[in-house]
Amino acid sequence: MADHFEQPRHSAGPGHHIADGRNVILGNQGSRGSDVFFAAVQMTRMPMCLSDPHAPDNPLVFVNAAFCELTGYSEKEIIGRNCRFLQGERTGQEAVAAIGAAIRERRDISVELYNYRKNGTGFWNALFLSPVFDAHGSLLYFFGSQIDITKRREAEAMLERSQRMEALGSLAAGVAHEFNNLMTIVAGSLEQAASQPSSQRQTTQLQRAAWAADRAGRLTQQMLSFSRRQFHDPRDAELSELVRGMDSLITQSATPGTQVDIALDGNLLPIRIDSGQFELAILNLVRNAVDAMPAGGTLRVCTRRAGDGLAALEVEDSGEGMPPEILRRATEPFFTTKPPGSGTGLGLSMVHGFAEQSGGRLEIESVPGKGTKVRLLLPIASP
Repeated sequence: MADHFEQPRHSAGPGHHIADGRNVILGNQGSRGSDVFFAAVQMTRMPMCLSDPHAPDNPLVFVNAAFCELTGYSEKEIIGRNCRFLQGERTGQEAVAAIGAAIRERRDISVELYNYRKNGTGFWNALFLSPVFDAHGSLLYFFGSQIDITKRREAEAMLERSQRMEALGSLAAGVAHEFNNLMTIVAGSLEQAASQPSSQRQTTQLQRAAWAADRAGRLTQQMLSFSRRQFHDPRDAELSELVRGMDSLITQSATPGTQVDIALDGNLLPIRIDSGQFELAILNLVRNAVDAMPAGGTLRVCTRRAGDGLAALEVEDSGEGMPPEILRRATEPFFTTKPPGSGTGLGLSMVHGFAEQSGGRLEIESVPGKGTKVRLLLPIASP
């Protein structure tokens, strides 16, 4: 950055003028004092700026090196422009309006707003703006200082989301337990009715009711798993053997025109998981993969070593794939792109919760038009 900004000498108001970036005379201040002041402002790590309210559109007439570093603009690209060039799509208009009101009323203001750097990346800016008056009370400049508070805002957003998920989890747990109790009664009554002589029509109705009760029970298990209040009973198990025991269910889940390819590594070390929840997780992944290929395609299920003490289950489809904006929300509870009645939005959320509960993690790769690969990584059991 240059030692001083290139700004034409001009009158900026009563009792002061701008000579250069290191010598602004305010009222009766001497140049030596102003030199020291501007040297200090230039060296500080806090971004600072001055704007001239007497010039058209209140342009910036001074910025320090920290301001240029924060925004990515050079001094020459900044001087003479109104600071709104840092604003963009996500900049809150309420904050902008509050700044405008403070400038018109010549008073202090502190506000947090979303700004943009030269390269297009955004950051949260805590702006402190104050009017500067001379000894006679005449307005000279507006002085602004900024702090990049992006990390703080992101941490607050994560905490808020965590609290919402905790509240939602509590609600899901309560509803699921009550729902489960009711469905136990329904299932028992259906079983008793099915054991008695009935017409073919009654038999069909009972079968449909039993199917609905079974589906409701599966939804209950998903809600319990999502809320992470379901009893977790981890035991040592061999990953490939667990999948092999479900190969018929996996094959039956596929629609006509779907080729199922199951490749299992027979040399995997045991993992420690809840087998019941793991089977439910597989079924959810397979169901999602099949739904992504309404016209058929290839469904691939495999197990393998993943390094770092992990074993991997991969479920891959050749279906529609997901664009980035959908992929980012794929594990969000109750988020689904399926038509009403076709999905609850809890499948991937449940698998994600199960993975974390088991000490592992869930990874998703997806390319629109080419398909999706979901990788469930689970820790190998300690010897």
